[in-house]
Amino acid sequence: MQIIAEMGCNWKTREEAFKMMGMAKALGIDLVKYQLFNKDMTPKQLHPFIIDEEFAQSLVRCGREHDQEVFFSCMYPETIDMCEKIGVRYYKVRYFDRNNLPILRKLKKVKDKIIFVSCKTPRDTIFGSMAKYHGNVRFLYCIPKYPAEFGDYPLITPNGFSGFSDHTPDLQLLKHYLEYPFPDYFEIHLKIDDDCIEAPWSKSFLELKEVLQG
Repeated sequence: MQIIAEMGCNWKTREEAFKMMGMAKALGIDLVKYQLFNKDMTPKQLHPFIIDEEFAQSLVRCGREHDQEVFFSCMYPETIDMCEKIGVRYYKVRYFDRNNLPILRKLKKVKDKIIFVSCKTPRDTIFGSMAKYHGNVRFLYCIPKYPAEFGDYPLITPNGFSGFSDHTPDLQLLKHYLEYPFPDYFEIHLKIDDDCIEAPWSKSFLELKEVLQG
């Protein structure tokens, strides 16, 4: 199982964003994700987390220097052009964009990249039809509650899914899949401390270390 470290809005400075990548690498995590917002459509409290092309390129370059792949949730179509210019190897479509036609049209033109799509069933997203013809789509089972509960998630990987996007407040779901037949991918929100926007459904690096390294 590959863990996807979702950094979300849990970093405060550029330096902290890079630091979190290093902390993830120390736990053996090679897939790291950030979010690309549209400034004109984003609440002001999220403006400090807007990543421009230069910053995005620096994150990707730094990751590859340490054998990590950095990629992004593209929340508007133009960011896909930016990501193609940078040369990312993965994409993420969040639950709320699972039926976003402009994003679908852009990603249909992407070649040889894995596209993760959060949803509750592939029939509930326009990417379901894309998956029939493009073998690069991976569905992550997602509960759009923040935080969600352990009981909201199935205890086995549903048909058609490659993994989970975890919004629960603790590591119970991850522990379950470390003990039973597990998915290919497990997306988990990480934090340095509780002084961050997504703290209620994020896990600390120390918590995760104790689970992964026993």
